[in-house]
Amino acid sequence: MWTKSQGYLPDWNTSYRLTRSSFSQNIEVHSPPGTIIGYATLNWYAHVTSLSISNATKETVLLIIGPSFRTNIFGDTNFEVKSRDETQTVGQITRDNEQFSVQFPLDMDVKIKVVLLGATLYLDHLVEMKRRELQRRARDRH
Repeated sequence: MWTKSQGYLPDWNTSYRLTRSSFSQNIEVHSPPGTIIGYATLNWYAHVTSLSISNATKETVLLIIGPSFRTNIFGDTNFEVKSRDETQTVGQITRDNEQFSVQFPLDMDVKIKVVLLGATLYLDHLVEMKRRELQRRARDRH
């Protein structure tokens, strides 16, 4: 389990790069640096947060489904890790204040496990950016 307040990141040789397009945002997960092992792509939907987890060839292998950024995502939140056809729940990402817990099958490809961990850090980044945006809007109103 990684706690943001602990001030450290898990020890793995991975880097992240954010890219943007008009319909989605994604991260590339590298291990070792320079070698892409997968992607986490944020898909924009009004009532849910959905991330597609893809392997190095950009084939979607899993989906992460959770509450919308328009709802209260700042407290306890659960994101389901589902098969790409959404018929099976294969894991879960739980956010409890500043702690994230990631659950996935032991026999899952280790590279996809690392991409899931990267997606968890990406979710944390997205929540923090949304929090700052809401705080800025509140200050601007006063």
